Amino acid sequence: MINKSEFVDWKSQAVTKRVFAEIEALIEAGKEELSYVAGENPILDAKRVGKLDGLRSLLAISFYDLEDEQHD
Repeated sequence: MINKSEFVDWKSQAVTKRVFAEIEALIEAGKEELSYVAGENPILDAKRVGKLDGLRSLLAISFYDLEDEQHD
């Protein structure tokens, strides 16, 4: 278990910032890809949208999200 201070420290680490930047780049690439191919295959469209949603969820992680998980 980590405390809030440790989480804030982790978020400020250079490697964490780099990983988050790469996730943001994946989101942008995914949005661009979807803009070109949307409608060709609805099943793949849904998978692409799901991937984008998952990546956005990673970027939005908060200490409170982790704290709630530990209580489940």
